[in-house]
Amino acid sequence: MININKDGPVFHLQAGRSSYIISILEGRYLIHGYWGGRVETVNPFQLFTLGTRPYSVTESMDSEHSENFNRHWISNGGSLSDKGQLNPESAFSPERLPLEYPTAGIGDLRKAALQIRNAAGSPSCFLEYRDYELIEGFPGPSGLPYISEPPETCQTLRIGLVDQVIGLRVDLYYLPLPSLSIILRWNRIQNNSETAVDINHASSASMDFPGDDMDMITLNGSWGRERNLHRRAIAPGIQSIESRGGTSSHQHSPFIALASRDATETNGTVFAASLIYSGNHRHLVEQDQYGSLRLQCGINPNGFSIHLPPGESFDTPAAVLAWSDSGLTGISDNFHPFVRHYLLPALWRDRDRPVIVNTWEARYFDVNSQNILELAEQGKEIGGEVLVLDDGWFENRKDDKRALGDWVPDSVKFPGGLSDAVNKIRNLGMGFGIWVEPEMVNRDSELFRRHPEWILGSTGRKPVLARNQIVLNLGKSEVVEHLLDVLSGLFSSTPISYVKWDMNRYMAETDEPETPHRYMLGLYRLWSTLVSRFPHILFEGCAGGGGRFDFGSLAYMPQFWTSDQTDAVERQRIQFGTSVLFPPETMGAHVSAVPNHQIGRITSAESRGLTALCFNFGFELDLTIESEKDKAVYSRLSRLYKKYRTLFRTGRFLRLLPELYHFNNSKSHQRDSHAWSIVSTDKNESIVFYFQAMANPNDDGRWLRISGLEEHSSYMDVEKQTIHDSAFLMNRGLWIPPAAGDYRSVFWILKKVENK
Repeated sequence: MININKDGPVFHLQAGRSSYIISILEGRYLIHGYWGGRVETVNPFQLFTLGTRPYSVTESMDSEHSENFNRHWISNGGSLSDKGQLNPESAFSPERLPLEYPTAGIGDLRKAALQIRNAAGSPSCFLEYRDYELIEGFPGPSGLPYISEPPETCQTLRIGLVDQVIGLRVDLYYLPLPSLSIILRWNRIQNNSETAVDINHASSASMDFPGDDMDMITLNGSWGRERNLHRRAIAPGIQSIESRGGTSSHQHSPFIALASRDATETNGTVFAASLIYSGNHRHLVEQDQYGSLRLQCGINPNGFSIHLPPGESFDTPAAVLAWSDSGLTGISDNFHPFVRHYLLPALWRDRDRPVIVNTWEARYFDVNSQNILELAEQGKEIGGEVLVLDDGWFENRKDDKRALGDWVPDSVKFPGGLSDAVNKIRNLGMGFGIWVEPEMVNRDSELFRRHPEWILGSTGRKPVLARNQIVLNLGKSEVVEHLLDVLSGLFSSTPISYVKWDMNRYMAETDEPETPHRYMLGLYRLWSTLVSRFPHILFEGCAGGGGRFDFGSLAYMPQFWTSDQTDAVERQRIQFGTSVLFPPETMGAHVSAVPNHQIGRITSAESRGLTALCFNFGFELDLTIESEKDKAVYSRLSRLYKKYRTLFRTGRFLRLLPELYHFNNSKSHQRDSHAWSIVSTDKNESIVFYFQAMANPNDDGRWLRISGLEEHSSYMDVEKQTIHDSAFLMNRGLWIPPAAGDYRSVFWILKKVENK
């Protein structure tokens, strides 16, 4: 809901249980007045404090104007910092204003949301309020991912700002979601002058907060241990996380949260921001000398610049802003339904995911028509539904040094053609999927030999290799058109129901600062076109595992390969952190072999299976050599997944054991135990998972408190047929006896029963 007091004007956006308020000062300054719990009435004069600051630039007024303003401000409940009155010659310092979209050159020395350079070389820009418009619907940024058709009626607010001196217009767009405490923000920058302007930085969102003590929460890691939860106290200066390699990255997920010092998993105030974008990002918080905070997110300005000729415009990616008064659980309770009901491609919102059998860790590059058929036969026996042919299937692909870019099936490995192998797999009653890495090329490939000019690189220098491959420049329209033709032919030539889309290296060098963003626009055009042409295909994203797992990717691909790390213990940490942003049905999770191929750990079939069960379940191991005992476990878990996958896809995901992940300790990777549950929307069922890595000597067991159950109800443990009071489960929990060995996994199915 958007309420507008036209006298101010004051814009009051109500989203779910939150309010976001913007006001106009002196008819010029756009002020960020409030973001937090929902309020009904707004006094714009109480949203911030006016006054001057020592050694700060001041905005001057004539004496008569200042005195009138003084009286008007105070009589309406406004507060002043300078002993109840403003200096007649200098009414206030812009440095103390909580500006909604701050710029450089007006006296505010904090981080600017917009940094430009005009034709004269000046970075100065002063955006004054000009107009507003209420738009029915949800217009999004051009060429960038945004929400698809929402489940309810939406209104978008557009606020226009203008720098009259340089002829720049900036339109800020706001979409409050009626059912969630989420607001979407994006901006359009229009050059209305007669000379070009360079945009060196353009945030998607900028918000100022009073000087409360708050902590910063981020999701950090590396390849093989993505999205571990970290929390630290905010200190004076700038604290930021960012990516620079052309993707949202393994190192820093595009997410930042500000949490009250007393916030926990289930209590306290949390403000969170993420981007619907898959390229270079920066999320930062700045604490100034007075303790005030400024939170910003957007495209990383490092190495970024957009040249904007007269008459052209630039759109920022959309920011997703979420508020919670119930800790990180409340943030997930907003982000998860946002992904499910607004972001995912509409055709996949209500579809369960199949059980996957992937060839990679079973066969690596050594795939052929016979051994993948054997794998499919074994996969079918344990409940597999789709055989995915991973890397190694195309001509001359013996290892990672050759053939990337030449998407023609290998006639030696598949003498009857790929279609013949696919038909045999389909005759088993299984679907067929295929792996591709279209954004890359090897030097030893026909594509590179034909078009060496299509790669990303620095003029006059040899291209930098990573995993023996080079990045194609998707900023070139001819590259995108080529890939559309080749991939459309491949996807049409065989009955493919699943595509794993990979990217196994970062961008290292580009000649132009516009290239990384132009690349993303080309990639989004490629994805959008292919998804439209092949709506029946389930696309899964991958970037060396979880290196591009973000809201931008999920707008086209309903799920993402969570990490190349398939060890169960490491996966528990990764999935735990990933769940802050993403619901379980977006996470690919497979049972892999032991000793684990990444770190050599040996865990039980039960532990590996339960770790993956409530996500997009599958197998990635050589089933032809697995023991009958382990295959019996896999079969049982496949049946369990199929029985409950609709619950996993629609239920509320809750992280349990919050006291064990050291919420006030940045060394969160040292956690030893993890637990989570899925609760049905009607609260009639809950499936609870508990994982303990190492057994403790002389252990006395523990209680696991359960969340999200119906109050004043009873639940039956389906296996033991015991009845539990819901209040007891949520306050004391389920008893876990001492572990008999390392790497233990336990689960419970709880069903609500009628109280007698």
